[in-house]
Amino acid sequence: GTDFKQLSEYRYGNSVRHIDWKATLRLDKPIVREFQDERDQCVMLLIDCGRRMRADDRQAGAVGTTHFDQVLNAVMLLTYVALGQGDSVGALTFGTPPSAQRFVAPRKGRHSLSTLMAQLYGLQPTPNHSDYVAAAEDLLRHQPKRALVIVITDFRDEDSAELGLALSLLRRRHLVLVASVRERIIGELIAQPLSSDSAALDVASAQLYAQQRRDAFRKLAAREALFVDAEPEWLGVNLVNRYHAVKRAGMI
Repeated sequence: GTDFKQLSEYRYGNSVRHIDWKATLRLDKPIVREFQDERDQCVMLLIDCGRRMRADDRQAGAVGTTHFDQVLNAVMLLTYVALGQGDSVGALTFGTPPSAQRFVAPRKGRHSLSTLMAQLYGLQPTPNHSDYVAAAEDLLRHQPKRALVIVITDFRDEDSAELGLALSLLRRRHLVLVASVRERIIGELIAQPLSSDSAALDVASAQLYAQQRRDAFRKLAAREALFVDAEPEWLGVNLVNRYHAVKRAGMI
């Protein structure tokens, strides 16, 4: 699509269809409307609220440190940035009972952040399985127009088949970015000193798990390599950086 850019004096070769007759009469010379490629796009957040989002691998007893709490922080940061860029932002949750599902239609303007916060406030992760295919089908019904769809989840390599099918459905119409929360404990295990046979076994096991997960995740990201894999506290910053890269590349 295109957006209006400015009015300018008619030049040879301009389309007669773009003549602004009111401005032409007012200035007593032919004036045309100029357009530019549409820059304001739609960002749809597909937020996992299933059982894995209940994980908390930080200090016991701390408030607001579950994976889901960190995901909501990342969602609000990304929404604030995208709205500031003129994009519309919406959200759809999955991994909840139907009565608890939330859908926020994409809207522009800073006030939309308050609307999104009000809809997601009080939402808690559930013990339910997250059905990726059903979530993709729901989003396609709610959002027929092309958008940047950001799937925020807690990926494991056993999810590859189901999540892969869901991404194939979404990519028929949308540009899809997959963002996953990575457990801090894996990095801590890998970084520990090799002070004993037990520690060496832990490091090797963590390295193998991380490599298998990374390989499966990269394969899902497909040729666009649109993915974010970050520990909970870094998810928001990584998402914003990836969003800016997508915008600069003109992918949406």
